Amino acid sequence: MASIYTKGSEKTTVLSPQEAPLRQFGFGEWTEMRIGAFFSAIADTGPNDNCVNEVLVPSLPTDYLVFGIKNTGQPLPGETGSLFLGIRSSDNGTVQSIANNGFADSTGAWKGVSYHDTTETLTSNVFTSLNMGQCAASGGTAYCNFIGIKFVITDRGLSSQSVAISVAGVNSGIGGNDYSVNALRTLINNSTYGTPQSLAWNTGAAARDIPDCFYVRSPLFSNAIRLSAVRAIRYAP
Repeated sequence: MASIYTKGSEKTTVLSPQEAPLRQFGFGEWTEMRIGAFFSAIADTGPNDNCVNEVLVPSLPTDYLVFGIKNTGQPLPGETGSLFLGIRSSDNGTVQSIANNGFADSTGAWKGVSYHDTTETLTSNVFTSLNMGQCAASGGTAYCNFIGIKFVITDRGLSSQSVAISVAGVNSGIGGNDYSVNALRTLINNSTYGTPQSLAWNTGAAARDIPDCFYVRSPLFSNAIRLSAVRAIRYAP
């Protein structure tokens, strides 16, 4: 169960292993929006313990770390009833948590992904050198990484609807102690996002619903996620 922990002057949300928050953003329809978060990786032994090495061999959609937007409800991405758009760890055989680099697979690579019910679609290209949260050493200041995703909808509401995903991140820990929502907004607005990867988001006859909740989930058992701030921003109606 999620808990609140104060690190320095910041109140943070600590997610237990395999816990997944849903945070709905209520700004209505959009054709361009961005989400972002400050992440730390911690061991499940305590809210300020260094993350520990862990290896999983993915075989199911629930074996990947995912970050993006999801519909409301309980089904996980890849299960019946779930709609999800975002990124997931690459399917190269292992998912790892490595000290000082946070959550990543063994290449630090990510793929754009969509899930509608049990159907998974991946982009052909990977987003490299992105780790989901700096390992949380006690003391020190650079204990968060930033990751952000830009979503752009083409032909919203039509049978040809698609969503382009591009990613920005700070991978080596953000210096200082300002992991506030305002600091996060600045990074979301001003970061350079990578090459967009497009995913079809339609049934072939009609557009699919657009998810409206922030969502992150780790498949790891011995490590947890600490969130210092989360933000969703609409850029175009």
